[in-house]
Amino acid sequence: MCELIAIIGGVFLLLSYWPEIVAWCTKDLAPWIERELGGLPARLFRTAVAWLDRAMVLTIRGCRKLHLGVDGDGVIVGQQLTGASVDDGNVGVDLGGGVPGKICRVTGDGAYDNRALYDAAAGRGAKVVVPPVKTAQTGGRGCRARDRAIRRIRKVGRRQWQKESGYHQQARAENTLMRYKRMLGDRLHARDADGQSVEARLACNILNRMTELGMPASYAVRM
Repeated sequence: MCELIAIIGGVFLLLSYWPEIVAWCTKDLAPWIERELGGLPARLFRTAVAWLDRAMVLTIRGCRKLHLGVDGDGVIVGQQLTGASVDDGNVGVDLGGGVPGKICRVTGDGAYDNRALYDAAAGRGAKVVVPPVKTAQTGGRGCRARDRAIRRIRKVGRRQWQKESGYHQQARAENTLMRYKRMLGDRLHARDADGQSVEARLACNILNRMTELGMPASYAVRM
């Protein structure tokens, strides 16, 4: 039985040749940069220019979003590379559909709060642990499981509901995304969409191999 922890991938995967595009586009901005930022100290000036370059990269080319499905042991069981405007809930359905065998629970952040995910999980006999939006009303999306979560949150509060439901397990996927960025970087070197998908899949395989070799043991320290 597999515990799937689905989470939005907030990882900006930049293309390796984007600095060339930025260098070309910032030529016309040179007078503005000198006029508006020239009075700053040297260190702040460099920081501001670097921030502007990165903002322009995201504006010019957008970004790729990496969605990961992680099991209870931190192993990546599903991944999908999409554009920034793709609905996260639908991606969560695809991630769950690609996991073989039995799924006992699907945990995700609020971006996965949609009926498609609840319906897909019900079809696999899985429990959904996704926090509804703060303005959620019972009966709004026709999901009994979601209505039960809304009523429980109203009764005991959101923090207590998170403890009872085991929502804290979602942090495993957050840690996996952090490992991805720190160990493999935040850039894609392939220039076409198919190559970028293959590159992301290979990177996830590398992380899984490292997980198999061994993970640090963490213990709570009480002071």
